[in-house]
Amino acid sequence: MPDELLHYGVKGMHWGIRRTPEQLQRKISGLERRNTSLEKRASQMDVRSASYKTRSAKYERRQLKKEAYAISERALRSARKLRFKSNKMKIKSAQFELRAAKARDRIQKNERLMKSLDSKMKDLDQSVVQLGADYLKDS
Repeated sequence: MPDELLHYGVKGMHWGIRRTPEQLQRKISGLERRNTSLEKRASQMDVRSASYKTRSAKYERRQLKKEAYAISERALRSARKLRFKSNKMKIKSAQFELRAAKARDRIQKNERLMKSLDSKMKDLDQSVVQLGADYLKDS
């Protein structure tokens, strides 16, 4: 009976998955690449959000000016259209701000993961690694 290995965990659960330093480094470099692309995307979203904000402000200024000097019904309709455009630009700006915030959240999550992988890589004791390699050679 002592030669049996009993497993009371979850069926299909992996036991003691170990990664080599090369595998850990590959994962870290992949996360770094992903972070740079996410940073680029977040900055693009910020630029687009800012452009929509300026366009919204422009439409709002024009709308206020038209409403102030509106004499006819046509001028008031035109002012309402400008208000609609201004609101549309504000919504788009908010959408791009949200996308940029999501990208930045993902960057922070990746950085935390990179730190944990980096600490795991540093914690690998070479004597333990050598014991595992010796065991594999013997079997």
